[in-house]
Amino acid sequence: MLCLWTADACGFKIEVITMDKDAIKSEPYLKMHTEQKAPALLTQSGVIVQSATICRYMARSTGKLYGADPFEQSQVDQCLNYYNEDLVPLLRLFAYQPCGLMKPGVYQCKQTLTDGLNMFKTKLDALNKAIEKKEYFVGSELSLAD
Repeated sequence: MLCLWTADACGFKIEVITMDKDAIKSEPYLKMHTEQKAPALLTQSGVIVQSATICRYMARSTGKLYGADPFEQSQVDQCLNYYNEDLVPLLRLFAYQPCGLMKPGVYQCKQTLTDGLNMFKTKLDALNKAIEKKEYFVGSELSLAD
């Protein structure tokens, strides 16, 4: 969804191909992306994988959603890194278990769920403080950081 939203907001034209698990394991897809993950973006220069990287590519290619100058662009990167490195890993501690999904390497119990949720809330509080009295995380218009 993030890639679709970014493409739409940037005016980046993409062709969405819906794939099931068998298609992701197929020989043609394996040639593009050996880790058998989606999404992948096939460009004239080659294949780009992982949602945040694809979004960065689309924003940079169109000059939209990526900040007005190198400083703002670095701030956008900083925000995306924070989301991917600090927030997303916490999701496996509390977001999957109530849905009946078990994540490897996570001891599933009520305390893990509670601790994970509390850590996530603490990180979100930090984000809320960072944007206090601001309309956007970076600069004066919408960016990938938002």
